[in-house]
Amino acid sequence: MDYLIEHSDLEEKAQLIQTHPITVFSPNNFKENYLSYDKEWLPLVQNSNGVKEFISEQIINEVELPKYIELDDLISFIQSPVRYFFTHRLGVNFSSSEESIEETEHFSLSRLDEYTLLDELLNIKNEEIENFFEKEDLKGNSLVLNFGKLKKEELNSRIENMRSELAGYLNQDSQVLEINVTLDQTELVGNISHQFGNDIVLWRTGALRDKDVIKLWIYYLVSILSGKENSPVFYYLNNEALAQLSFNKIEKEQAKAQLEIYVSAYLRSFVTFELAITSSLDNYFDNISENIEKDCENKLIEIAESYNDENIYLQRILNQSEKLDYSHIHQTTLDWFDLMQKSKNKG
Repeated sequence: MDYLIEHSDLEEKAQLIQTHPITVFSPNNFKENYLSYDKEWLPLVQNSNGVKEFISEQIINEVELPKYIELDDLISFIQSPVRYFFTHRLGVNFSSSEESIEETEHFSLSRLDEYTLLDELLNIKNEEIENFFEKEDLKGNSLVLNFGKLKKEELNSRIENMRSELAGYLNQDSQVLEINVTLDQTELVGNISHQFGNDIVLWRTGALRDKDVIKLWIYYLVSILSGKENSPVFYYLNNEALAQLSFNKIEKEQAKAQLEIYVSAYLRSFVTFELAITSSLDNYFDNISENIEKDCENKLIEIAESYNDENIYLQRILNQSEKLDYSHIHQTTLDWFDLMQKSKNKG
């Protein structure tokens, strides 16, 4: 390619080099000179002239707003407003791949299988590890049967530090912190079931995800308004090393103002479509340039093309929207997460 670019004139380059659309759902994939056999996206493209712009000023004309908001609902919405809109407002669930019956036996762990095993091992004492694997063997657990002793020892060693660090929490039952916060527009109610004494502690035997950060952040905001000062803590594995996330101290007024922003967006979502960037937030905030609209567009395309909880929903939005207001989406992202990003304390 470099040779062709260097030794060809403009006319030759046009004949030799063809630029393909960056996304699988682009209508350009089905136009002249392009050939796609992706049946999933063909109907949308065939009807593209008649497809109404997905993003409109008002999607639902008449709706009764809730008298109160469940904490879990608010968290789910902020974690992925696009997925929440499809599943809760439209009642639509997309599957990114067809379910199929596996015809071969597993001889290696998938990430989900590995996470599941690590989660179980976390609650087992060192002296009981061998007994645990023996019981799984007797149950006929193929995931365990196909692992050698070396792999089992490797899995256990990966969470030894986490098990040791969390020993005080693993050996006791968590308490429930009841949430009933009065805000300007409504009440926020729910429970946080990860309270140990005065501490709110969560953990995951895997990498830290943006959805984990957002959940911990909202827990922090509501706990401040519930009279608690300490930040919740989230333990996770970072390249197999134990790490933790908490937040630096913020004022009660800041916590209330941030929750008001989330609640306002949640209530607006009953009549309009709300969109913000909620994945790869560290990368997005670290690389904001003067061309914020292009930065925002590129990040949304990247999320739509990656494997995550919201890609299939975001693909529908991008495919059925002639032009998104990327400047507004960027500003919404700042409103939602700028304070969170600045308050992070990773250790």
